Amino acid sequence: MSHTEADELVLALNVLASGQNLRDRAIKGFEASFRNAPDDSPNQIDGWAVDDIEPHFASCSLVFADQHRHYPFLDTRLQLCVRDRNGPSSYPMGYYRLLTRLDGAFVDDFLVFDFPKPTGEEGPCHRPNESDQC
Repeated sequence: MSHTEADELVLALNVLASGQNLRDRAIKGFEASFRNAPDDSPNQIDGWAVDDIEPHFASCSLVFADQHRHYPFLDTRLQLCVRDRNGPSSYPMGYYRLLTRLDGAFVDDFLVFDFPKPTGEEGPCHRPNESDQC
């Protein structure tokens, strides 16, 4: 594949993702996960509320070979961050993934927290690597 063909492919994928509004759809899907939380903890999951978390766009990828799905799809990923109570920094605490077919149809989504919300005097989160910042 020539450099020009690769550039055209990337441009076409950008147009596809932009036309399907995947960044905004991922943020709305993340927020909807809290509205659909179990009845025993409405609008909270693992102690986290939607207002505790800052979603940041991480990537949008074309997956054309996958062991579970036998069709190409787009994987839009948000990095989820939480503010440090003791400073201005924020740290990763999980991710959200939105999977869509190439025509924009919803396939699946995943909301994953790396740890529950700390309670009491514990720090804002477990940071195995202090350089992990959002």
